[in-house]
Amino acid sequence: MGDSTRAYSEGAFWQAGAQNFLAKVRAMLGRTAASLPLAWWDPIAFWSSPGILMIRNEMPATSLLSAQNAVRAMSLTADSNPRGATWDANTGLITAAGDNNHLDATDNLRLGQVSAGPIARAVLASSRACHRA
Repeated sequence: MGDSTRAYSEGAFWQAGAQNFLAKVRAMLGRTAASLPLAWWDPIAFWSSPGILMIRNEMPATSLLSAQNAVRAMSLTADSNPRGATWDANTGLITAAGDNNHLDATDNLRLGQVSAGPIARAVLASSRACHRA
């Protein structure tokens, strides 16, 4: 869920939109929050626009994560590289701009591996809750 061009003050609006999105996905699949956890990744951290900062602050909100059975699967950090960029290991700087809208392939693989744990825990917790019901 993007909205990266929104104002920082629109956090409540973003939260309502995120919850509406979660409800629609689950309704489409005929599932409840208890039976279908959803994983969220932070927006790519290459930008510092007010909308990106707002989403990064709103995403971990208790109402979104606990009540909606959503897991923040990956907190994206600025140590990721833009697709097509060149990273200089000596300086730690990106020396060619690349595509700031997308992560490079190496980071995508790494983030997928790192997010597997939180996602697996959410799925297991949901499956235990379904069996108790």
